[in-house]
Amino acid sequence: MSDKIIGIIGPTGLVTDIVATFYDLIFTSEKIVATTIGWPGVNSLSKKKDTELQELPIDKILLNDKKNFEVHYSDIHKIKIKKPGLLIGAEINIITYSTNYRFYIKEKKAFDKHVNLVRSVLNDKLELI
Repeated sequence: MSDKIIGIIGPTGLVTDIVATFYDLIFTSEKIVATTIGWPGVNSLSKKKDTELQELPIDKILLNDKKNFEVHYSDIHKIKIKKPGLLIGAEINIITYSTNYRFYIKEKKAFDKHVNLVRSVLNDKLELI
C-alpha cells in the first residue's frame, strides 16, 4: 500500500528546551511526518490544495531538512489534544513509547477540523483535554 497524505495541521510550534521550531504535521495513511517550515506560515504546506498535496512524495519531504521526522502510528501510545483557551491556542501531545512531542497551534478557528483529522486516523488513541 502506498503512503498517502490525508491532511495537514500547521503551522505548529514544537518547543524543545528553550528553542521553538515551526512544523507542519502531515498525517498520512501510515504515520505523522513533522516537516520544518521556517517562520510560521511562510512555507506552510497547509496552504496547498489537496490535489497538490497528493503529489508530494513523503520520502522526499523527510529528506528535505535534517529536522524533519516521522512517527509511525504503531509507535504512538496516545495523542492528547488540549482545547484552545481565551488567550492561547491548542496543544497537541504525541506520546510515543519513547518520546513525547508537544506542539502548539496558534490558530483557534480550525480546532474542530484538526480534531477530526486526528480522529480519522488515531481515534482509539485520541484524548481530548
